[in-house]
Amino acid sequence: MQTKSPSRLFALESKERGWRRLLAGRLAALGVAVLAGCGGSSGTPPNGSGGAVGSGGKTGSGGSNASGTGGTSATGSGGSTSSSGGSGVGSGGNGMASGGSSGSGSGGASSGSGGSGSGSGGSTPGSGGKGSGGNGMASGGSGAGGAAGGASGGRPGGAGGGGEMTGGSGGSSGGDGCPAGAFFCSGFEDAALPTAATYISSNDNNDWTKGTSLDKTIFNGGKQSLKFLKLSAYSQREVSVPAAATFWFRAYLRTDVQIGGPDGKDHNLFFEAVDFDETQSSQQNKGVEIVEEDCELGVNIDDSRFGSNGTTNQPGCPTADPKGAILAANAWHCIEGFFDGSKGDFQIYVDAKSATDAPAIDGKGVAGAKRTFKRLRFGYREYHPHDRNTWYDDVVTAPARVGCM
Repeated sequence: MQTKSPSRLFALESKERGWRRLLAGRLAALGVAVLAGCGGSSGTPPNGSGGAVGSGGKTGSGGSNASGTGGTSATGSGGSTSSSGGSGVGSGGNGMASGGSSGSGSGGASSGSGGSGSGSGGSTPGSGGKGSGGNGMASGGSGAGGAAGGASGGRPGGAGGGGEMTGGSGGSSGGDGCPAGAFFCSGFEDAALPTAATYISSNDNNDWTKGTSLDKTIFNGGKQSLKFLKLSAYSQREVSVPAAATFWFRAYLRTDVQIGGPDGKDHNLFFEAVDFDETQSSQQNKGVEIVEEDCELGVNIDDSRFGSNGTTNQPGCPTADPKGAILAANAWHCIEGFFDGSKGDFQIYVDAKSATDAPAIDGKGVAGAKRTFKRLRFGYREYHPHDRNTWYDDVVTAPARVGCM
């Protein structure tokens, strides 16, 4: 075996130590670089500066709750106001995006003015999610109104907020109003009698201010009624208004004494359809009368009596049922009447609830009712002692049935 010399062995050992020092240096440098990369002091990390999650990381601005205008649009302003802003957070990290669920908007649950149509309001949208507005009330309310007509008088309009009509037929629409083509229509809302009405009296010199008054304390509709003051036996206080040969009337009647019953046996008048013009006060001129007689409401035509119990010329007050219509004191009663002068037909209704209600009095082909009617009188003609105050309101004469209010 060949042996190496000492000098050669020394050279090999010196070279091996050099490689070891070089390898150790390389390893040390590599360790420092790794530590530096983990500490973020240098290098180019994959997710931006500052490590795996930085300003440019996985979650940027925008997020899951993006902002934007929206909401359900509606007309006008209104609704419950939301505050601006929202629940959004800033950019970076795993945060939410800017925006939020709450939007801003103007509004408030205010109502406006106007007519019966819908107005402003509703769910007005706001920016950034649920719009402002919400359940705002539509502006408005009922507009002024009421059907105007053509006779004198006036009653407040039927559509809400409507005012009173002065002069003209005026009045509210529907069953309590003045129909088109009315011969006369009044709720006695003015400071004087309607111009189409004529006052007739046996003892007031035909001066309506002496025998009647406009009562602001007792009325059926509106603000006042026409009151006929109490008078003594065989006196006449009536108002005459236009009608026609064939016509309907509707009037509200009230007295402070019961109509009918044991004290109503004598003949006293409330209405009459007449076939003459009012050129003078004349008690001897009589029409087809609606009266209290025989203890009930009835019709009297030249002393022929038609009771509301279905009898004709009964001998005094009925003693058994039916006893006819009796009208309570201090209450309003709707009285309707139909007259066909060409046929002699007449019908009287008391507080009818519908057009199918049977009349209280139904006359067919009565000779004394065959007249060319011109006017309707109403008031109180006291043939026999039965003193009372009497009120009328909402009086209409027309070619067709008006109905109770």
